[in-house]
Amino acid sequence: MKVLAVASGGGHIIELLRLQPAFEGLDLIYMSTHESFASSFKGYPFYVVPDFSRWNPLKIPAAAMKMYRVMKKIKPDVVVTTGAAPGVVALFIGKLLGAKTIWVESLCHAETVSISGKMCAAFADRVYTQWEELSTPKIIYAGNIMI
Repeated sequence: MKVLAVASGGGHIIELLRLQPAFEGLDLIYMSTHESFASSFKGYPFYVVPDFSRWNPLKIPAAAMKMYRVMKKIKPDVVVTTGAAPGVVALFIGKLLGAKTIWVESLCHAETVSISGKMCAAFADRVYTQWEELSTPKIIYAGNIMI
């Protein structure tokens, strides 16, 4: 099984790295928004895509096209992300390409689910929160990945 793991910088990368044991024995590929993050994923294929957010939406089309080309090439069976905006787009493209999609809400969202998490709850196969009180029928609590 081929898993594409996607994250923006900062805490999103750290949380994605903490998920790595869950993918042991699978064909794991990483995608993130800066070349310098490649050193965090030594031993795994790594793709760089442009960063963007809701604050600079004009960057979305170019980033989405790059993601689409990469994902069409690698043909992931599963796309998993810890966020942020590039993860939402990756899940959407993955869904269009027939992959299973998983959003893992960031630990820092302790009082409310992020806008990105809410968006993904509308179409992703699974959306997980790390806070039990934020779970809903569409957003699953399955523990904390930071432990």
